[in-house]
Amino acid sequence: MPDDTPGRLVAAATQLIADGGEEATSLRAVSRAARSNAAAVHYHFGGRDQLLAAVVADLLEPVQHHRLDLLDSLRRPAPVVSVVEALVRPDLELLAELGPDRARVAQLLGRPAEPGTAVAALLERQFAELAARAVALLDVGVPADELLRRLRWVRAVVASILATAPETDDGSEDTVDGQVAGLVGFCAAGLAAQSTKAMPRRAATSTKATSTKATSTKAQAAKAQAASTKAQAATAGAEKAGRAEAGADKAPEPVRAGKAKKRKKTA
Repeated sequence: MPDDTPGRLVAAATQLIADGGEEATSLRAVSRAARSNAAAVHYHFGGRDQLLAAVVADLLEPVQHHRLDLLDSLRRPAPVVSVVEALVRPDLELLAELGPDRARVAQLLGRPAEPGTAVAALLERQFAELAARAVALLDVGVPADELLRRLRWVRAVVASILATAPETDDGSEDTVDGQVAGLVGFCAAGLAAQSTKAMPRRAATSTKATSTKATSTKAQAAKAQAASTKAQAATAGAEKAGRAEAGADKAPEPVRAGKAKKRKKTA
């Protein structure tokens, strides 16, 4: 007969969480509720952290399979609303199934996990599986890293809904379909929004190009001005030299004429 101790420990921990929250899941309390002993938790799971991860996995693995099935039923390029619905509907159905009586279990599922814990590793693995499929289906014209960030935001919205699950009936008549429709409309708009990531780079490049062009034009103008000044100086020098040479050629004529008159008078 197979040992059902791991299942009893997970079921006991889940019920204790539903009754008193995560704080109620001491190893002694879980062992007593499961009709076992504290050593059994270490033997089957390795510790309390791994036991809580098993509780989360027991609830979220079926939800994850449902998400993946919905994504796998789509073809690229898939409508954004269809991808978002696949990411959020299974969680909202689980929340409705848990109800107010097990709201603290839902709160545990939506609570941010401590980095480095088994729960954090489980949630990150599930997100990686979802993101790989969603990115392959979507064609929204944004960089891949930004699309991944937006997908994390969608999952964060879902987690916040679970984390704030009401512990009493709030009298709301909203159905799961109604909740899904509202959440899909909200998340799909953000997921498909135009990317502004590249705009500052284009603006900076344009400004740089304009600045470079202005600098180049200014340098060319300065160079042309220098050449013009040099040419003017050369022209002025040539004209001055020409006048001096012309003066030198004409100066002896009066002198020779004067000497000729003097010789004539003497004779």
